[in-house]
Amino acid sequence: KLHRAVWVARQRVLGDEHLETLISANNLAGALSKVGKWDETVKVYQETLAIMLRILGGEHPQTLATATNLAVVLYRMGRMSEATALQIKTLAAQQRSLGESHRTTKESAKFLQLLEETSSGRSTLEHADMRKHDPVNSSSNVHHDQLSKKHADMRKHDLVSGSCSVHRGQPSRKRQRHEFSDEVFAIMLSVGIPCSEAQDYLGRFVDDGFDCLAALQTMTEEDLRGMKVTACHRRLLLDYCASLHKT
Repeated sequence: KLHRAVWVARQRVLGDEHLETLISANNLAGALSKVGKWDETVKVYQETLAIMLRILGGEHPQTLATATNLAVVLYRMGRMSEATALQIKTLAAQQRSLGESHRTTKESAKFLQLLEETSSGRSTLEHADMRKHDPVNSSSNVHHDQLSKKHADMRKHDLVSGSCSVHRGQPSRKRQRHEFSDEVFAIMLSVGIPCSEAQDYLGRFVDDGFDCLAALQTMTEEDLRGMKVTACHRRLLLDYCASLHKT
């Protein structure tokens, strides 16, 4: 529900083709895959990929990450011919844009080899291991099956990968605007901050290191003033954080 609410809100405020909307759609698809809603997962990934191909181009890292996510889901559903065809295109684009020696390209090549071997019935053990994998390694509270180290390395290049900071005011790493936390955005919406204002605040929160729930719980009135949060919205957020400390 959280990921769907964020996606819908961003569609309304930013439009279907905004990068943050597309990232939220990617996160929603990952959440849907976790609960086994495969058909809807594929639909969301396909729609998102189509927009990314049109807006970002076929060799953009985020387009390629979404294509890989979709290929993994198709693989898990047993739709091997579709997964293989998509991964062939993705690998070719990575070879052109990243080079054959890039780690992501090499991991994609291994995944394609696995698809081809599985299709021909030569990779029973690897097939069983690969089915443990989920398509998205995200910073937005989407919890997936345990990833193997090989697949986890490949997913470091996913458009939504990353981790939140644990110390207030100290982001874990410098983030671009498209890497905002859906979790923080959803919390703002849940406490009653209008979507447009929440979207405006979000960049300041992430820039100042308040990019996950743990960091939000350390916020003070002074922090919120410094981020130019209005008085009524400061109270909503501080009341929410206070309620968390009581539980």
